[in-house]
Amino acid sequence: MAIESILSSWAKLVADERGIRSRGATDSKVTRLTRFLLTHLDWIAAHPAAPDFVQEVHDLAATARRSCQFIEDLSNSLLHECVIPGCPGKLGVHVGSRGEPQVGCELGHAWTAEEWLLLGRQLNSTGESSGQCRRVSTKDAAIALGVDQSTIRQWVRRGKLSRYGSGFRAEYDLDELTALAEARSQRNRRTPG
Repeated sequence: MAIESILSSWAKLVADERGIRSRGATDSKVTRLTRFLLTHLDWIAAHPAAPDFVQEVHDLAATARRSCQFIEDLSNSLLHECVIPGCPGKLGVHVGSRGEPQVGCELGHAWTAEEWLLLGRQLNSTGESSGQCRRVSTKDAAIALGVDQSTIRQWVRRGKLSRYGSGFRAEYDLDELTALAEARSQRNRRTPG
């Protein structure tokens, strides 16, 4: 787990440089690691690596918030019946045969990660929009479209996709990604297999 790994590395730095032998410095539990780091926060703040610590903890918190939002969004979408006309099944999340996450109904209809954006559009077919612009990282955009991160960057250079965010952190609009997924899906249906 990234959170444990990062907190553990900072706790180890504190313990090593301060000559502390503490279970909290090497424990893999997030709660204990956090407690240990909070105890030594004044020392960390005065350390030359303090800006790195702040950035890494900020990034961890942002990732955790995005994960919580994704789970909340997914949970809300799973209150729906299957989007296949006439299917009475309820949607749920499960792991596919190759270990990949899928959304599917109890009666066997399933969508891969690449198809989630399109499924989301079907679930929200009422046309209502929250009016809120939602953006995801390059990695998440690549997962959602089933392509490599380099492909996302290439599409930006070609003008196929807009890049948002700061100079150091690229972000992509979910509505644009959904439109791109729909265009790719339509093109794939027209192309004989």
